[in-house]
Amino acid sequence: PSVITEARERFLSEPIRGDKMRTGATSNRYTATLSHVLSTATTQWEWMHENPCLKVKKTKESRGRVRYLSKDELSRLLEACKQSKNPFLYIIFLISLTTGARRSEVLGLKGQDVHCEKGLLYLMDTKNGTNRAVQISEQIVNWLQACKLQNDLLLFPSPTNPNVPYDIRSAWEAAIKRAGIQDFRFHDIRHTTASYLAIEGFSMLDIAETLGHKSMQMTKRYSHLSNEHKRKLAQKIERIINEESQ
Repeated sequence: PSVITEARERFLSEPIRGDKMRTGATSNRYTATLSHVLSTATTQWEWMHENPCLKVKKTKESRGRVRYLSKDELSRLLEACKQSKNPFLYIIFLISLTTGARRSEVLGLKGQDVHCEKGLLYLMDTKNGTNRAVQISEQIVNWLQACKLQNDLLLFPSPTNPNVPYDIRSAWEAAIKRAGIQDFRFHDIRHTTASYLAIEGFSMLDIAETLGHKSMQMTKRYSHLSNEHKRKLAQKIERIINEESQ
């Protein structure tokens, strides 16, 4: 256990890029992977007497970043994406925003994953290892129906290689700059989706299913927004009661 702990401390103290450091969550994922390997070596192959990772305490994890767009920011960014020279940026942003899908999930979509008649997209081989279906808006359905979809081809292919997804990084950064938005990453679109669902009163289970979370722990970061909605709802009910009693 001491060797693993020392290696973990070095892992956490060494910067990745520039001054960016690894998080406690990343450390715990690496330790969990190592633990699985050592557990197999112990129980199935009998190479070891015990798994030392079981004696190593988890690194404390932060609640996680929750940066989401205000309504004004959202309006500006939608317009900036519409004006982009990248032909796919606006629809990619719209799919991510309305479904909570990750960038890799959207860029990996193929013609066979589209079911316009049902208004569904099927996200395959997602980050948590499962497939899931997401409902799409009429605007997205109309855009997809206007495309010549082919089952085994990407929806958003690179102009130089149809087997590789379109690289939207520079177009995204340009749109963010044009919209005058600070401290917002593409992954934060998921936070925006979840935050707006929480504000509108959807349950934590609804949000978890939308984002494809395996654990409710990941979804709890949005609970304060849901609680705020419930507080306002309670106040509204109280006002109605008071008005009726007068």
